[in-house]
Amino acid sequence: MSAVAGHGAAVRIENCGKTFADGTRALEPATLDIARGETLVLLGPSGCGKTTMLRIIAGLELPDTGGKVLFDGKEMTSVPIEQRNVGMVFQSYALFPNMSVADNIGYGLKIRGMSKQERAKRVAELVALTNITGLENRRIDQLSGGHSEIEIKDLKVPADNLLGGEGNGFNMGQHRLAYGRLRHGMHNIAKAQRALDMAVGHVTKRSTFGVLLADRQAVQFMLAECASQLYIGRLMLLHIAYKAEKGMDLRQENSIAKVYLAHMVHHVIDTAIQLHGALGFSQDTILAKWYTQVRSQRLVDGPDEVHRWRVGRNVIKAFREHGTTALAAGGDLL
Repeated sequence: MSAVAGHGAAVRIENCGKTFADGTRALEPATLDIARGETLVLLGPSGCGKTTMLRIIAGLELPDTGGKVLFDGKEMTSVPIEQRNVGMVFQSYALFPNMSVADNIGYGLKIRGMSKQERAKRVAELVALTNITGLENRRIDQLSGGHSEIEIKDLKVPADNLLGGEGNGFNMGQHRLAYGRLRHGMHNIAKAQRALDMAVGHVTKRSTFGVLLADRQAVQFMLAECASQLYIGRLMLLHIAYKAEKGMDLRQENSIAKVYLAHMVHHVIDTAIQLHGALGFSQDTILAKWYTQVRSQRLVDGPDEVHRWRVGRNVIKAFREHGTTALAAGGDLL
């Protein structure tokens, strides 16, 4: 807990719950008191309502009937966001990627016409309050996430700390990677589906030369190809998940799907960008960022070439042993 002199207000959340129009229960009724100057961290699993609670405090959402939001004892439940004097910094792509951390923090103050000198002072206070001194001049994408490099030099590990048995480290890593690739595949399916939805949402509104993009046969062909690849990818994942659940050997199918899904998500996002035109390549949608991210899927957890080499070798092995390549090509399905 810490305080900043002269800033903030006591906040009370009284019996605030949130149920959306489709019946989704985003937040169970909760009561919470936050003292003036207190720093409070909300922790909980995904979907428990942390963001919904913040949005209710900021005024972006109204709580269910009976819920109240009070600042210094004054009810603010129905007060619009622009009159609440609340700052809310969103996560990830909702931030401004072209601005530093400090510029993102101070953006609202800038819009409100605060002088540069006063703005810098307030930003410095918040930087100190949140213990991120030294990070304020970094870009958003330089804060966390992604892959890092670790240098291990002259490290000696006691024998009592050995895990999994001497010489078994590679096998343990491969076991983890098998299920990790399955999760990567799920993420790729989700991203590809969202990109396809965005593409269709755009072409059903955008017209060129008096014709809706969605009515052009070439565009329909592009969408059909994406839908087909998504369908194939889903079937691959279901097959692998089935084999994993049954404790069956899934290495061959995993390698096939790993390569296919990495190319699939790249192609679907690329198609979505193409259909959005210059908008898709800008930072106004998430597509350009995804396009850069998913390219790594053809490298991480084994590059395409290694997986294809192994798959091809197993195809030949299956034919030599059984007279057919079926067992190396999902033949246990049919």
